[in-house]
Amino acid sequence: MLEEKVRALGIEHIYTWTSGPRNPRFYERHGYRAFTVFENFYEIEGYHQTGFRKDLVPPKEDGHDLI
Repeated sequence: MLEEKVRALGIEHIYTWTSGPRNPRFYERHGYRAFTVFENFYEIEGYHQTGFRKDLVPPKEDGHDLI
């Protein structure tokens, strides 16, 4: 529902950050893709800081999808 609301406002991309071994799978299942990973960001083994992005509009036809 949130994605539909922000898309209606003209927002083209959503960015979010997450950590932990299971959280990335949740975002990947919902169409987000990782754009950066800070490995071992926390003192807990396996907890990385991961940045995700989801495009809410299809890429432009000319191939220049600028942020």
